[in-house]
Amino acid sequence: MLIRALAPSPLRFGQLQDEAGGVNPRTLSARLVRLEQCGIITKSVHSKMPPHTEYSLTAKGRDLLPILQSMADWGAKHPPIS
Repeated sequence: MLIRALAPSPLRFGQLQDEAGGVNPRTLSARLVRLEQCGIITKSVHSKMPPHTEYSLTAKGRDLLPILQSMADWGAKHPPIS
């Protein structure tokens, strides 16, 4: 969800929280740290007033987008059995 949310443009923490369905801030923060450690996203701190932080995809993260789209297409083609 987070990778797809960051595809069009960088987002702030609160925007990512909304995109992830209001996930717990601690959980979101841990996921963002892990994605940054893996080189999938970057965190940019902007000191202009008011100060804020934005997250964006790296080239490695953008390389995941076609894979995620293929998985979504496969899921749509093969819905779960009820």
